[in-house]
Amino acid sequence: MAKMTREEHIRMQRRRGRQFTGLVVILLVVLGAISMISWAVKGVAALTDDSKRRAEYEKRLSGLVMLDPLPFDSVEQADPLLFREAAIWGIVYRAGSEPGGLDKYDRDIDTGSLILPALEVDAYITQLLGPDYQVEDGTFESNEMTYVYDEDKGGYLVPVEYDSRLIDVLTEENIMRTLGTKITTSGEHKINIAATKPAAAWIEEGGSLSFGEATFDQIMMDAYKLHVAIKVTEELLYDAAFNLEGYIIDNFGKALANAEEDAFLNGDGKGKPAGIFDTVMGGQYSLTTSGTSISADDIISLVYTLKRPYRKSAAFITNDKTLASLRKLKDNNGAYLWQPSLTAGEPDRLFGYAVYTSQFAPEASAGKAAMAFGDFSYYNIGDRGSRSMQELKELFAGNGMVGYVMKERVDGRLILPEAVQILKMKGTASS
Repeated sequence: MAKMTREEHIRMQRRRGRQFTGLVVILLVVLGAISMISWAVKGVAALTDDSKRRAEYEKRLSGLVMLDPLPFDSVEQADPLLFREAAIWGIVYRAGSEPGGLDKYDRDIDTGSLILPALEVDAYITQLLGPDYQVEDGTFESNEMTYVYDEDKGGYLVPVEYDSRLIDVLTEENIMRTLGTKITTSGEHKINIAATKPAAAWIEEGGSLSFGEATFDQIMMDAYKLHVAIKVTEELLYDAAFNLEGYIIDNFGKALANAEEDAFLNGDGKGKPAGIFDTVMGGQYSLTTSGTSISADDIISLVYTLKRPYRKSAAFITNDKTLASLRKLKDNNGAYLWQPSLTAGEPDRLFGYAVYTSQFAPEASAGKAAMAFGDFSYYNIGDRGSRSMQELKELFAGNGMVGYVMKERVDGRLILPEAVQILKMKGTASS
């Protein structure tokens, strides 16, 4: 190979320098183009992204959606009292969704009702309908309840305490409110769940990657109306020793809890929530007893039919009558498998898992569900707004009685069927 002269060496160095500079320039141009495209995409996304606006609209309309009013074509055609009631409950819902949010409001000494400043109600309506809409404050009635306006206090008296105390009764009486996940909704609620799960795969060094396509399903939670009504004699109302408030909360709470629990376990989703024992929208019917009665082996099979991640927080739900046969189950040494609770308020256990009973769970019979085992936190209970109570004085006045009606809107769905496994009895169900 011929030796380069000094001039040739200098020219080669210059040529390499120009090549390097050219590569740097090309790289900078490519990076600049990518940055420009990225900025352009982000700019278009920012211009077309209306998520904040939609969230603001939902925030504004939450109170109105709670009341589920009849459709109207214009604001002028709607009852003005509708917007005032929507403003009251929209503010209560917004404050109640934050920890201690309702504590900032004063309470009426006589009734214990929350005092909602009229200025906040007016501001809510202005935000909803615009500054030109005129608001007149004052006491008014709706088909649900009476809203008292106290001019001296400058606000509306709202009995939100009923709702929180009623919730305590519902939770105490309804096992599904203890085990399930409770959410508060202001309208139709969408829950996204993964329809497909990614799978890992080994590849050779330098091998091509394979990409699975992630898909998602949506479960819609709405709200079904549930109501309970009672009549109280006027004599009881005027009896100073009679605790009317406690009586109403206790009786209404138990009645609503019973109806809820029945629906959360057995509902078919038609005009009521869908229950965990429903064959279409409930848990998975993946196991049948080996005989005409439940055996220890059936329980063991049921436990391990449930996937391991769900077993960590799993429990049993069964009927009170089925409980007797479960308590008689023994192991090979003749020892009872049942583990009674040693602490008051704690559930008994079977194979180390808590056992809950309900009078509404199906009774064990041929071809029917006998018990459920799973992580019931995957059962979502959606409460739509607050419960409302109405006093009916005129309707039963001729009989010397006063009626009380309480209404709530609620829905329930098992969002992940594989999280709950159902044990079915062997045989054919009688029609």
